[in-house]
Amino acid sequence: MKQAIRNKLIFSLLLLFMIVELRVGLLADTPDWNAILIPASLNSDTTVKLVGDQTQMLTLALQAAESVRKQSADHDISLEWDFPQGMQLISNAGVFKQTAFESRQERGRNYFSLAFQVSNANLLGKPGERINSDWQYQSFFVSVPLAISNENAYVNLTLRDKSRSYNWRWPLRISHFNPTQVHPRTTTIGLWDYSFYRAGAASDGIADFFQAAGINFTQKATDKIFFAALKKRNIAVGGYTDHTAFASPQVMDSQVSGEALPGRFACPQASLELSPKAPVAGVEELANNALQGDGMAVIDYEPTGVDGFCDKAVKRFQEEYQISADKFAAFRRYFSAQKLQTHNSKDPAISAIYERWKQFNSQQTSAYIKQIREGLRKRAPGVRFGVTTGRSYGANPKSAAALGNDNSLLADDVDLIMPQLYFGYDGANVKLLMQYTRGWRETLEARKTKAQLWPLLLIRYPGLNQDQPPLRVRQQILGALASGAEGIVLYAPHNLEADHWITLADTMKEVFAYENFYQRGRRVDDLFKLHDMPTDQAVQHVWPDYKELVEGPDWAFTAHEWQGKYLLTLFNLGEQGDLDFTVVPSPKAKLLKLDDATAKGDFKWTVKAGHIGFILLSKQ
Repeated sequence: MKQAIRNKLIFSLLLLFMIVELRVGLLADTPDWNAILIPASLNSDTTVKLVGDQTQMLTLALQAAESVRKQSADHDISLEWDFPQGMQLISNAGVFKQTAFESRQERGRNYFSLAFQVSNANLLGKPGERINSDWQYQSFFVSVPLAISNENAYVNLTLRDKSRSYNWRWPLRISHFNPTQVHPRTTTIGLWDYSFYRAGAASDGIADFFQAAGINFTQKATDKIFFAALKKRNIAVGGYTDHTAFASPQVMDSQVSGEALPGRFACPQASLELSPKAPVAGVEELANNALQGDGMAVIDYEPTGVDGFCDKAVKRFQEEYQISADKFAAFRRYFSAQKLQTHNSKDPAISAIYERWKQFNSQQTSAYIKQIREGLRKRAPGVRFGVTTGRSYGANPKSAAALGNDNSLLADDVDLIMPQLYFGYDGANVKLLMQYTRGWRETLEARKTKAQLWPLLLIRYPGLNQDQPPLRVRQQILGALASGAEGIVLYAPHNLEADHWITLADTMKEVFAYENFYQRGRRVDDLFKLHDMPTDQAVQHVWPDYKELVEGPDWAFTAHEWQGKYLLTLFNLGEQGDLDFTVVPSPKAKLLKLDDATAKGDFKWTVKAGHIGFILLSKQ
C-alpha cells in the first residue's frame, strides 16, 4: 500500500513538472512584441498589395506582452524597414515619437532605421489580440517603383527593444495602375480618414494618388502642407472637428447607467438650457477649422438612446411625459442592464417608456445639432456643416427602435448628412445598403430638408480578417448613387489595397458617364417591369440586434429618366453565374448604348456575376 502511494506521489510530481515545463515553454514561445501591418497582416495571404509608380501609405500597429508593459510606461525601441530597391520611405507620423533616423543601401535593398519612444497607451493590446482602433497607428509614406523582381518581392521589419530583436516579413505585390481620365462633376467620392492627413513631406504624392483614383473629398487635412497639396488638385476638405472640442463640465453627458461621459459631446438638454449669451462648447473650434480650411465643418455624432441621461434631461423627460420617479427608475434599471436590446422588451410598461424616451432623445439630439448650426452661422456665415451619424431613419421604425434614436432628424439642420451604412460583405448586404440609401433619400425629401446625402461605406471593421472585395466596393458605390446618394465616403481608407484603388479609378468612368441621371434625373422603376427574376429572400442581422428582409438578394435594378432618355442599371450581385434581365417597358424606347451587358434579345440583357450593366434608352 505504501509503495502504491509512493508511486502515485512520484507520478503526480512528474505530471506537475511536465505541466510546468509545458507552461514555461508556451510562455517562451509567446512573443513579447507583435507588429501588425494593416491590412496585410489581417489577410490570409499577409501580402502587402501596392500599386506601382505611386506614393502610398503603410499602416503599422504594435502590440506588447504584459511583461513588456510592466517594465515602463514608455519604451525606447527601433524599427528598421527593409524595402526593395526603388521603394523609398518619404515620411512618417502618428502615435509614436520619433527620436532618430538613418538610411542605407545594401545588396540591392533599401534600409530605413528609426528610433521611437512608444507609450503603453498606444500599444493596441497584447500579441494576438484583435486591434480595436482606426487611428492609433504609425503611418509610413513610401514611394513605390513601377515594378520589382520576384526575389525582391517582400517587405521586412525588425524591431529592437534593448538587447532583443524581433523580425517580420510580408510578401509584396505591385500592380499596374491606370489613373482615371475623367472625374465626376457633381458627385462626391470621398474618404473618412484618420491616417493619410499625416503625409507631411509625402503630401504631393498622396494628393496625386487621390486624384488619380478619383477622390475629390477628404474630411481631414489639419496639416497645412497636406491641405495645400489637396487644394492644388481640387480635392475638397471637410474641416473635421473632434468630439472632444464639444466637451465641457457644465454640460457633461451621462449614460443610462449613470456613468459620466467626459470628453464627449454635451448632454443635449444641458446645452439647450444654457443662457442665450453663453457660448456653445465646440462651436468656436468648429468655425476656426472651417475658416482655416475649405469652408466646410464636419463632425462625427452618433447618438443612441443609452446616452443623454444627465440630470437636466431626466427631469425634463419626466415632466414632459408625466412619468413618476418610481416608474422611471424601474425603466432605467432595465435599460441600463439591457442597453440596446431594450427594444425587444416584452414588458408593456418598459416598452411604452422606451418609445417615449426614443422620441425625446431624438428630438433633443436634433435640437442640439440645430444649436451648434446656429452658433456656427453667427461665427462663420456661409460655412457648410456636415455630420456623419448612425443609420437609423424614422421611415424604418426597426432601425430607430434598435438604436433608441432617429438619426435622420439630424439632417434637418445640416448641409451634408453622412449616415454610416455599414452592413456585411455579400450581395444581400449591398442590396440592403441600396434599400437604406433610398429610405434616407425618401425621408429627406419628405422632410423637405436640403441636406446632401453622402453615406459612409465600409471597407473593413478594425482588426477583422474580412473586408469588402473590390467588386463589392464598386457595387456599393454605384448602388448608393443609383439609390439617391449625391456622394459616397469610404471608411476607413487605410484598409484599401491595390485592387481596391484600381477598381475605384475604373469606376470613375461610370460615375462620370451616368451621374446626371442619378443626380438630376428621377426614379422611374415603375415604368419597367422585370420578368423571371430570382424570387429568393435573405434575412440580414443588423447591429445592434434586429433583422432586415432582403428580397432578391442576388440582384438589383434601378431606372432613371433625364432629358428624354432612360438609364437602366442592372446589378448582378451573385458570386457566380450570369444573370438575365428581361424588361418590359411601359413607354416605347429605343436602345442607344450598352455598357457591361450582353444583348440576348429585345429588352433582354445578360450581366456577368459581380458586374453592373448600364442600358441607355431613348424615348420614342
